[in-house]
Amino acid sequence: MPAGTLPWRLTTGGLLTIERVMDEVGRVLGLDPAEVRRRNLVRADGFPYTSVTGLLYDSGSFGDSIEQVCEDADYEGMRRQQSRARGEGRLLGIGLSCFTEQTAHTTTKFIKRGVPIIFGYEAATVSMDPSGTVLVQISTHSHGQGQETTMAQIAADRLSLPLGDVRVTFGDTSSTPYGMGTFASRAAVLTGGACHPAAARLGDMLLRFGAHVLEADAADVELVGGSVAPKGAPERAVEIRDLARWAYHRPEKLPQGMEPVLQAVSSYDADPGTGTFTNPAQIALIELDANTGGIEILRYVVVEDCGRIINPLIVDGQVQGGVVQGIGGAILE
Repeated sequence: MPAGTLPWRLTTGGLLTIERVMDEVGRVLGLDPAEVRRRNLVRADGFPYTSVTGLLYDSGSFGDSIEQVCEDADYEGMRRQQSRARGEGRLLGIGLSCFTEQTAHTTTKFIKRGVPIIFGYEAATVSMDPSGTVLVQISTHSHGQGQETTMAQIAADRLSLPLGDVRVTFGDTSSTPYGMGTFASRAAVLTGGACHPAAARLGDMLLRFGAHVLEADAADVELVGGSVAPKGAPERAVEIRDLARWAYHRPEKLPQGMEPVLQAVSSYDADPGTGTFTNPAQIALIELDANTGGIEILRYVVVEDCGRIINPLIVDGQVQGGVVQGIGGAILE
C-alpha cells in the first residue's frame, strides 16, 4: 500500500520494495504480514539504533505503532471479514505498512552529499512593536502546512502572550531573514527551532526591563499571563504592553546599557545533525472488482508518532492530506 506521507522518491523506491519483501517473506514462511513486521522492527530497548546505512535513530515507537494500528483497525476482524468475502467470491485485500522517515536534514547531511549549496539551516526574527504586538519573520514559506499558526504558537508560548498578539510573515526575501525555504520535512524542526531561541532572547529583554522597573533581580521575575511578575507575587506584575511602549517611547526607563530595540534574530541547524525521525503504521482494507479492475477503499487507518505535536488539528490534517495524496498517486498516477 502507498506510504502516503513519504516523498515519492522514497515511496516508489525503497519503501515499496521493503514492504513487498515483508509480504513475500510472510507468504513463503506462512506468517501473517503483521507478525513478519513485528519480528523485524527495532525494539523499544534497542534505541539509539544505527541502521545499516549509518543513520542514527535516536528514538522510535515502531512496536507500539504497529500494535496500535492493528488494534484501532481491528486487524483480526479484518482478516475474518476478508476470509468470509473470499468465500463469497469477493476480492478483499489488506495492506499493512510501517516505516520511518528522517526529517530535519541539517548541514552535516548536506555536506556528506557533496552538494554545492548547503540547505541545512533556517532563521527567524522575532520583534515587538510599541503596542506589544509580536512580529515573527521566518525564512521558510507556508504552502498550506499551517506554519503561520505553529510558529506563532511557539513564540506566544515562549513569551507568555495570547496567540492573537503574534503575527507571522514569510515569503518576502527583502524583509525576512535568509534561509533555504520549505521542502521535504523540515520546517517544524528547523524554523520552529529558530523561532524558539529568538523568542527566548526577546523574552530575556523583557525580563531584564521588567525587573528594572520592579526593582528586582532578573532571576527573580518571570513571564506570565502577558506580564513580567516577581515569582510568587503576581499582584506586582507589570504588563508586557507597557514595557513595549516604554522601551520605544520612554527610553529613559530602560536599564543602563539596554537599547530601545525589542528584536532578536536566530538561526537553527539541529545539532548534531543526525536529524529526527517519525514513524507511522498504516492499514488499508481494499475491495477489488475483478471484472473492471476498480477498487473501493473500505477502511484506512493511520497511527503516526511525530514526536511533540505543536498543533494537533494541523497534524491531523497533514496526515489525512498525505494519505489522500498517496492514494491518488498510487491509483491514478
